[in-house]
Amino acid sequence: MSAGCHVTALLTKGISVTRAAVKSLGPSLPFPGAEAANLVLVLLDLVEGAVTNASNLADLQRRALALLDLLSAYHPELERLRAYKGVVDEYKELLQGITAYAKAYSDRSCLLRVLTSGSDAEHYTALVAQLGELAQRVELAVAADSNARLQSLQTAAAASGRALERVELAVKEARQLLAQAAAYRDPAGGARALVAELGGMEAVLRDGDKLSRVVQELGVGDRLTIHAVSSLLEAHLDQGPHRHIRQSDLRLFWKQQYGEVQVPWKVFWKAFPEKLSTVSVDVGVVSALGEVLVREASRRSFQLALEIADPETVSVWELGQGFTEYEALMPQV
Repeated sequence: MSAGCHVTALLTKGISVTRAAVKSLGPSLPFPGAEAANLVLVLLDLVEGAVTNASNLADLQRRALALLDLLSAYHPELERLRAYKGVVDEYKELLQGITAYAKAYSDRSCLLRVLTSGSDAEHYTALVAQLGELAQRVELAVAADSNARLQSLQTAAAASGRALERVELAVKEARQLLAQAAAYRDPAGGARALVAELGGMEAVLRDGDKLSRVVQELGVGDRLTIHAVSSLLEAHLDQGPHRHIRQSDLRLFWKQQYGEVQVPWKVFWKAFPEKLSTVSVDVGVVSALGEVLVREASRRSFQLALEIADPETVSVWELGQGFTEYEALMPQV
């Protein structure tokens, strides 16, 4: 894959092709362009693995790639203007914000948020606006000298082995995409309305057909089973001690294994992490956690990181404080 490819257009050929193009493009960009490209790769992975909110995440992904196309085309002129590094640094900061937004949808606990907390349209719209504003500043900078702008595009065309017309088309399409207004789609608006129509969450959980309709409306059937969704929602509504644990996998695990607010560490280690598989945690994650925590030193470090009071026990409050709500379990361990 040649450097300087029209990476946004490659999305139509699949995520693996797009990923390969971004990976190839990164090293061809002046520093810190490769760092920005690496953040784009992180974003591609997060969007591909998201549990829900696919439409909004895909839109942010396209816009982020469009800005990368602009950098690929205009970096010679931006360097001449001594504006390149500042633009890329701002782009990287934006990408970090977008990946943080996407990461919030990478764990199944996001279903609780979208079903109970309403939309995050304001956050999404702000990210779209920031990408558009940065693109406008890039355009204004290079538009000041039309000859230099043309030379920049010619340089990009030569580097990628493509005709100048194709590079100009890629730039035009990127500009148009980044200028488009945000069009937020609430990933759970229909599901929330359906829950209300069916009599509320408790009524939905009591009726398998109703729950199936809600899961179908959420559009997560290919990523989560109805049982997994039901378990999440039941644990959320149940007011037992586990409610103090924010991380969804740990909350479900504690609800199933213990009824107390705290247990001795030796009791905890008899079930964790192996019994996570009984609450629908991916077997690969359970295996990876087992490999990390098989060593006594690793378990001791885990205990010390959570310890608040009694070193002989672990409590729901310690797990609640030690693990965040909207991130998968493995990265936090």
